[in-house]
Amino acid sequence: FYINGFDVTNIRNFTSYAELPFDAISQTQVKTGGYGVEYGRSLGGVVSIVTKRGTNEWKGGGAVYWQPEELRSDGKNVLSREPDEPGVYYQFREKDTEGFLSYNIYGGGPIIKDKLFVYGLVEGRNDTTNDFGLNISSKEKSNRPNGLLKVDWIITDKHQLEFTGITTKKEVKATDYTNAVPYSTSNDGAGRVS
Repeated sequence: FYINGFDVTNIRNFTSYAELPFDAISQTQVKTGGYGVEYGRSLGGVVSIVTKRGTNEWKGGGAVYWQPEELRSDGKNVLSREPDEPGVYYQFREKDTEGFLSYNIYGGGPIIKDKLFVYGLVEGRNDTTNDFGLNISSKEKSNRPNGLLKVDWIITDKHQLEFTGITTKKEVKATDYTNAVPYSTSNDGAGRVS
């Protein structure tokens, strides 16, 4: 995984460290073979993202992305097929909930025409999930903002200096509950925040 030519691969699980807001992406390339030496230590494939940048014209905007829980279909419960576990669910998802809200504002333009450009984006989030099980349930909330700042300095026709700053740190407030009754569909037991 590359962002603006910089390797952002998590070497522990070979996924991306950074999750950019959609409105910060200008181009995406997926390479499955025959790629150049700039992707030196890649195994099997490369996802390369180029972020947006400022131009000679000031432009800006905003966006809201909302996935409300009310418009999602209910999950399906799956009973265990083990003969010694009658009435026990292998998967209990009927009352699980997920709601996602993302909103951002972005803009960019010239600081010095034809020489120095800036682009920035700030994204706010409000994501919630609620998972229920046999004896426990959990509620998670995440609302830490993300951002991107990109500065490009065209020194000469053949030389360019670029700064890209990204913050995509995710903080999740989780509360685990011990259910008062089996397969409770509300967070009715004692809660522990983590």
